[in-house]
Parts: sequence; structure tokens; C-alpha cells
Amino acid sequence: MWANSIQLWEEAENLFKTLSDQMWKQFTNTNLAFSACISEVTDLKNKLQTQLAKTLQEIFQAENTIMLLERSIMAKEGPLNVAQMRLECRTWRPNMELCRDIPQFKLMNEVFTIDGTWQTPRLRLWETQDMLQLLVMTKCQLEHELAVKANTLCIDTEKCMNMHKTFPCTLRLCQRMRPFGDNHLLSLGSDIWKVDDQQALAGPPGPPACRMFVGSRFSGEECGGEGHLLDK
Repeated sequence: MWANSIQLWEEAENLFKTLSDQMWKQFTNTNLAFSACISEVTDLKNKLQTQLAKTLQEIFQAENTIMLLERSIMAKEGPLNVAQMRLECRTWRPNMELCRDIPQFKLMNEVFTIDGTWQTPRLRLWETQDMLQLLVMTKCQLEHELAVKANTLCIDTEKCMNMHKTFPCTLRLCQRMRPFGDNHLLSLGSDIWKVDDQQALAGPPGPPACRMFVGSRFSGEECGGEGHLLDK
């Protein structure tokens, strides 16, 4: 009977040790996976921030270009309006004065020249405005992606990793009996139990209700004894 109890206790201890090793291995693998995921998301976030900074710089340059083009267009509108008005006024001449003379051709040439130089900045203005709209849309998308990455990092680092830092504590259950004054100590993982001399003489106690307590302490009553926790 005593030999069977010892064998059963050793088998239970080996089982707890195996489970402890497996859980610790899984714990380590999970932490490594979380660390790799956090590193990857951080790199993506940094790249998005760099791209967003470039996009903001391009938006600033596009706005400055639009402002300069509008000033250039406004500067050419005055001479163009004057030349068109003078050309229109020549059509009001009476009788024989209404003819195509040299001043008429010069005015027409001036209107065509000014209109050509006026259309070029207008086309560039339209193109720049379209590009600015695309840049603004890109900025909104980048800001949304950055918000998603920041939320992902918050969940992984502040919630998930905090839980994984505290679990598991000590999973391996081992039996070590040593004298401590008039009593004996039963070391169970990271917790030390005080056992009466009568219980020590009766033989080594079995595993506490054959249960594994993960990340928490349990009292001696759960073991069927009168033990209690001692300060280390």
C-alpha cells in the first residue's frame, strides 16, 4: 500500500512536471508570436507615418502651387480684358473706318498671345487641384490605417501582453520534505506549507486533491490537511 502510494505520487509529480513544461513552452511560443506581431505592426505603423508625412508635404506644396497659379492667372486677366475690350470697341467704328487695318491685326495677335499664356496656367491649375484631391483622399486613408494600427498595438501591448506577463506563475509541483524546528515543510511549487509532525510521520501526503492550481495559492484545507502558508 505504501509503495503504491509512493508510485502514484511520483507519477502525479511527473505528470505535473510534463504539463508544466508543455504549458511553459506554449507560453513562450505565444509570447514570441505576440512579440513578432507587435514588431511587424510597429514597422508598418512607422512606414505609414513616414508616408503620411510625405503626403502632408506634397499637399502643402500643391496648395502653394495652386496659390501661385491663381495669382498668375489673375495677373494675366487684366491685360487680356483690356485687349479684348479694345478689339471690341473697334467694331463700333462707323462706315469706312470699320476695316481690317494694321492696328486691328496687332490687337488680334495680342489677344491670342495673352489668351495662350493665360490658358497654360489654367490647365496646370486644374491638374494641381485634381492632384490635391487625390492627396487629401490618400491622407484620410493613411490616417485611418494609422488609427487601426495604433488600436492593434494598444490591444496587443497593453491588454494581451500584460496578461501574458503574469501567467503562468509556477506550474511545476514538486515534493520536498525538510526539517523546520518541530515541524516539517512541504514545498509545493513556489508556496511552502507547514505540516504537523503526525502527518509527516504518517508518510508523504498525496497531491492536493489531484488538482493543478495555476497562478493562485490554495489553503491547506483543500489538501485535506491542516497546513497553512508561511512567509518565505
